Amino acid sequence: MEFLLSANAGEVLTFNLAVVAGTAAPLTVPQILTVNLLTDGLPAVALGLDPVEETVMDAPPRPRQQGLFDTGGGRLALAATLTGVAAFAAFLIGDATDTSTGQTMAFTTLVLAQLAYVYAVRTDGPCWRAPSNRLLALATLCSTAFTFAALAIEPLADALDLTALGAFQLLASAALALLPLLGVEIAKVTRRHSKPRLATPDRHSVWPS
Repeated sequence: MEFLLSANAGEVLTFNLAVVAGTAAPLTVPQILTVNLLTDGLPAVALGLDPVEETVMDAPPRPRQQGLFDTGGGRLALAATLTGVAAFAAFLIGDATDTSTGQTMAFTTLVLAQLAYVYAVRTDGPCWRAPSNRLLALATLCSTAFTFAALAIEPLADALDLTALGAFQLLASAALALLPLLGVEIAKVTRRHSKPRLATPDRHSVWPS
């Protein structure tokens, strides 16, 4: 749920930023539909089959009055914001060449950002410590492969209103796509270090001398 909401909210924010800035649409209709198919399809299904963490029973029960967004709302908002900002920044970089290049860079950044971020939502700890999920790895690999195939194969690119990107444009899109993942992982570390630690009882103060 968090993954789908953050991904879709990031897409909405991308268009809102374009409206505020008065630019052309950052993606075309075929591109929006393709982004949703590549990220809300196999990767989302594979994420739903994620194995349970070994430490799940160590966590206390969730209070009955706790809402859906009470624990993950901040992370969701951060991911959506970074996704939208990254995609719009990619569009602006490409738009300096032409609108089609900007839309292609925004498309590439959105897809890669969501495919990378799917690993951050798997656990409240570092993403690299989450249990192995081969189905998710296969799903993200297939979506990534299709994305680059769409950029390289001319008939497919034409169908999706995509244009060829140069090396710098590809690298810029990929670098911007890492922002949501990195931002959320940094937020996890900050949150863990900001939690008060329980004091360890001093056995010398418990047992009389």
